[in-house]
Amino acid sequence: MDIRRIVKNSAAGKLIWPFLHDGKAKYYQRKTDRAYRKACKEIEKADLQTPHIFFCGVCETSNMGDMAQTYCTYEWLKKNYPYHQILECKTTFLYDYPDRNMIRLMKKRIRTDDIIFFQSGYNTHDLGGREDLMHQLIMQEFPETEMIMLPQTVFFRSEERKRQASQIYNQHRRLLFFARDPVSEGLAKTMFPDIQVQLYPDIVTSLIGRFPNRESERKGIWLCRRKDVEQFYSEDEYVRFATLLSRWDKVTVGDTIIQPRAEEIRRNLFQFVNDMVNRFGGYRLIVTDKYHGLIFSLISNTPVVVLRTRDHKVISGYEWFSRIYPDRVFFAENEEELKARVAEVMQKPHYEQLDDYFAREYYDKLKTCIEEWENAN
Repeated sequence: MDIRRIVKNSAAGKLIWPFLHDGKAKYYQRKTDRAYRKACKEIEKADLQTPHIFFCGVCETSNMGDMAQTYCTYEWLKKNYPYHQILECKTTFLYDYPDRNMIRLMKKRIRTDDIIFFQSGYNTHDLGGREDLMHQLIMQEFPETEMIMLPQTVFFRSEERKRQASQIYNQHRRLLFFARDPVSEGLAKTMFPDIQVQLYPDIVTSLIGRFPNRESERKGIWLCRRKDVEQFYSEDEYVRFATLLSRWDKVTVGDTIIQPRAEEIRRNLFQFVNDMVNRFGGYRLIVTDKYHGLIFSLISNTPVVVLRTRDHKVISGYEWFSRIYPDRVFFAENEEELKARVAEVMQKPHYEQLDDYFAREYYDKLKTCIEEWENAN
C-alpha cells in the first residue's frame, strides 16, 4: 500500500501537499545556498603560493555512473597532481547562481600554472542540462587558463547550439579535448579544428581489472535499463525482454540511479562505488542500454549484452570494449538477437578477473599525454 499516494490524493492531502512540497523545496534550496557559500569560501581562502586544479562539473545526482566518474577523477588527480590544491566547482554553483560570485573568486585566486578540469561524461550536447553551457561560460571567462576536457560524448540536434559550441570551444587554444568514443572524436574534430582532440575512454574504465572476481555464487540476470530521452525501445519491448530473460533465471529490472541523495553518496563515495560493483558482480549476466551499466559489468567481471540507444554512445562503447574483452561483451539489436546472445553466454559464462587494459594503456599514461600537449603548446 502506497501511504504517500493515499495521503496526497485525500481531501486534506490535496490542501496541505503543495505547502509540504514547497517547504521541502525551500529546505533543499537553503542547503544548496549554504553549500554554495562554503564552496566559495574555500576558493576565497585558497593558498596563492600553491598551484590549483579547479574541478568543474562534478556529479550532483544519485546516478552512480556519473558519481563513479567523479570518484575516479579525484583519485587520478590526487595521484598525478599531489602538490596541487583541488577546488570543486559544481555546475549549479558556476552557472545557476546569477551573482557569479564563484567565478569572481576564481579570477582572484587563479594562477598562470593553474588547470581547469571538466568532468568526463555525456556533457557536450544539447539534450538538456547546463553542462555544455557551463563549459562555454568558463572558457569565455578564463581565455588564458589551461583546460582539460576529460572524455566526452558529443551530440547536437540543434545546428544553432552546435555552431555556438563550435565557436566558443574552438577559440580556446589552451583546451585539450578528449572524446570518449570514435563517433564523438569525429564530431569534435569537425567542430573544433583549431584545438587538439584525442580519443580516450571514459575514466571509469580505469577500474576495469582492478576488482577481483566475486567468489560467492552469482544469481539472476539484471536488466539494467534507462528511462530517458536516450532510450530506443518502448516500454512494451522492455517487458518482452524481461519475459524472455526469465527463461534462464530470475530477472531484476533496475538502474544505476540509487535512492540516497548525492550529498550522502559524496560523504562515502568509494563505498557507494564499491557497493555498485558488488551489485553488478552478484548477477550471472547483465543486459543493459546504459553506458556505465556496460562499464560496471566489466569492472565486476560480469558478461554483458548491450542494447541500442537513440544515439551512438552505447554502441560505440560496445564496439570498443568488445575488441578488448570479446568473451564478455555482446550486442543485441532485437528480441531474436537477444535470445541468441543470452543463450550463448549462459551456456559458457566467463567470470575471471579481466585485464586492466584501460588503466594500463590509457590512464596510467594520461599525465604524460597532457604534458606532451602542454610542451607542444
